[in-house]
Amino acid sequence: MSITGLLQDFVPTYGNYGGPDYSGGVFVLPGQQPNYDVPPIDNLDALFRQHDIWSGAPTSAGRADADLALIEGIRQLNSDTLTPEGHLWAGAAILAMIGDIAVRQHHPEKLTPNEALDFSGEAFQHIAQSGVDPFSPSAVAVENSLEQAWSWTSHLNVFDGIF
Repeated sequence: MSITGLLQDFVPTYGNYGGPDYSGGVFVLPGQQPNYDVPPIDNLDALFRQHDIWSGAPTSAGRADADLALIEGIRQLNSDTLTPEGHLWAGAAILAMIGDIAVRQHHPEKLTPNEALDFSGEAFQHIAQSGVDPFSPSAVAVENSLEQAWSWTSHLNVFDGIF
């Protein structure tokens, strides 16, 4: 089985652009160029497409800006237009981008503690609208993972006092 076959079997995706290393309806391996000509399935997928494009920024600050733009775009979506799956992906994307900005891109200064808290709350609202219980063991595990990731930035005093 090929690596892309394994990815398709085990990595969840949304539309044509939602998911790690997933763009244009296919998994993009290192060295491959994404095809951005594939139309997004809805407004959320269009935001994921734009994030994929902007995530090619040459600096971690530029990639953190792309993550923040995705969060802001999701916040501006009309919630009534999202399917339950869309709500789940919107919430998961917000949580992932918060962690990405603070930990992976090393730019926690791009989020104030209040923004991180507000964005997390909105993420869990989306997850609740998907029909998934935000207090289920799986959701609590996600929250605990984020808490651990944010604790790595505690020496910067950015997320102190959130949890």
